[in-house]
Amino acid sequence: MKKCNALFRSGFFAVWLAAVLLWAAPATAQERQPQPGHRLLEVSGQGKVVLPAAHAVLTLGVEGRAVTAAQAQRQAATRAAAVVQYLKAQNAQNLFTSGVSLSPQFEHKPNGEAPVLKGYLATNTVSARFPVTAVGGVMDGAVNAGASTIQDVAFQAEEALVEKARLEALAKAVQDARVQGDAVLAALGLKAREIHSMEVSHHFPPFQPKIQGRLGDMALMASESAQSPVLGQEQTVMGHAHLKIAY
Repeated sequence: MKKCNALFRSGFFAVWLAAVLLWAAPATAQERQPQPGHRLLEVSGQGKVVLPAAHAVLTLGVEGRAVTAAQAQRQAATRAAAVVQYLKAQNAQNLFTSGVSLSPQFEHKPNGEAPVLKGYLATNTVSARFPVTAVGGVMDGAVNAGASTIQDVAFQAEEALVEKARLEALAKAVQDARVQGDAVLAALGLKAREIHSMEVSHHFPPFQPKIQGRLGDMALMASESAQSPVLGQEQTVMGHAHLKIAY
């Protein structure tokens, strides 16, 4: 947490970035031509801010397989209800249904023969948020409650810190681009005259959660009162800036 506090100890960067964005705003609507005698140098910069994960969004699925669509759907609904009941008992936050599907299952024949309908597959997925320290145990319990797939574990930082991190990443990206531009011009014996135009953006890089063990192993460990190891990760915010510097 000291690391996060250090990142946001000063709020000057938010004001500075807003002023720079307003300065470059006219170029967003229509690209203006450089003034006579001015030439343009294009540079790109990046900024990175890393936050510790506080929560994990766990996405679980259940399946139902049967000869008829109605039977498959009933199986999936019954199993999903049991998993949802378990998750609620674990104080799940932001619990919601994230996917429902029902599809026929065919056996494909060789030699161009028509496929044969074998039955139906119904799936139901739910997502919920838990503290990072609790998600391993919740995952094991959900398997015992009827979950047949663990589709995703997405780590999140505290919401109050994410927006500050986004602005910090953008400010770092702009500063990085400007430093590069100044270095190039200085090496050529030139000086920057003004920021002709600027584009900024941000994104949250995807990552693979550090989950150890297969679904069958998790079910076995859960039955033996062990807990699947889930290692909390950091959430990264990346800022990008592209400057056109007149010189």
